[in-house]
Amino acid sequence: MHAIRIYIVASHPLFAQGVSSLLESQPDLQVVGLREYCEDTLREIEALHPDVVIVDSEQSARAEITDALLTKIPGLKLVGLSLEEDNITITYLQQTTGAAVEDLVAAVRVRPSSTWLPLQRQMRILAAIQGPFGQRVVENVQEHAPSYWNVSVWRAPPLLPPDKESLSLLLPKSLPAADLLLGLGESPQLASLFPEMVARSGARAMVVPIENHRWTPQAVVRQLGSTMGEMGVPVVFPKPFCSLTMRTYNEASWRVVYTDAHIAEFARYFGRPELRILFDDEQCVTRCEVRRDTACGLVHLLVERLAGCPVDRVEEVASQLLCGFGCPHRDPGGATVDPEYGAPLEHVTGSIVREAVRREVAPFLDQGASVVMDSVAA
Repeated sequence: MHAIRIYIVASHPLFAQGVSSLLESQPDLQVVGLREYCEDTLREIEALHPDVVIVDSEQSARAEITDALLTKIPGLKLVGLSLEEDNITITYLQQTTGAAVEDLVAAVRVRPSSTWLPLQRQMRILAAIQGPFGQRVVENVQEHAPSYWNVSVWRAPPLLPPDKESLSLLLPKSLPAADLLLGLGESPQLASLFPEMVARSGARAMVVPIENHRWTPQAVVRQLGSTMGEMGVPVVFPKPFCSLTMRTYNEASWRVVYTDAHIAEFARYFGRPELRILFDDEQCVTRCEVRRDTACGLVHLLVERLAGCPVDRVEEVASQLLCGFGCPHRDPGGATVDPEYGAPLEHVTGSIVREAVRREVAPFLDQGASVVMDSVAA
């Protein structure tokens, strides 16, 4: 029986060596090459003709690598492998993610169809927006999404009629074809249109972030979740939006696990913030890059603000940005407590952002020297 020949493009050589050993332990799998990505890597893959190429990389680099591979070798079977949140995340075909060695072996063994294309080259997004929050998200996604995404927008009026029949008349007869619907409404009424939008666009998954519980009350979430379940369309309700990862959403005891690949592909680039900060010998920021932005664009703005910042002021700068950014959770009349978290949602958002920043600066700070950011939420 012909062994499945595997080539590994490695951004983390030691990790990739371990993956290689695990795969080689399978009698029907053979690793024929392993090296870091460069021009020679493309030539070597062309020469070796592997059955599968595993791309082990950070999410920010994987899109560039896979795009180059598929441009050079159309139809190549790719399996994306990344270390995220201390777990392995595997993405392949158009609908499957996994987090175990067995998932990786299954991804390598599965036979691609004649129309093989990785999910990330087919992402068509339709965003339903109603006001400033949705506009901010759409502008950020359009600016920073991979070039092979197609982002369409349908804008609802700020004031919507209360009855469903009048609401339905607002929708055009046809909507742009979509893989993923972003429901970015700012009133409970708009959510009642999402099932019909899914039907008219052909969307195969939906993300409805909860940025303000007045916009999307729990009763609306339950009804929409039930309707989408009957339609067989996965939907997630990240609360807040920046809690979304490639496998989960929400925080602490409210965390939910999901398995849809379209949502995961969106969360590869937008959701729970991740950044990389490098410092020089004087412990000032020399390089800061976005690994995953928040949907509203906070991380890209933070990266701009941190240029040249001393390490002991990074958290302070992030705090100041959070205070002035104007998250939709913020209530000018005072902090509104979210009924599930028992705290204002802006506190939850602040905690998520602080965690991302502290993860980067902690190794460079003396214990106890970190600037306290908890006052942001006060």
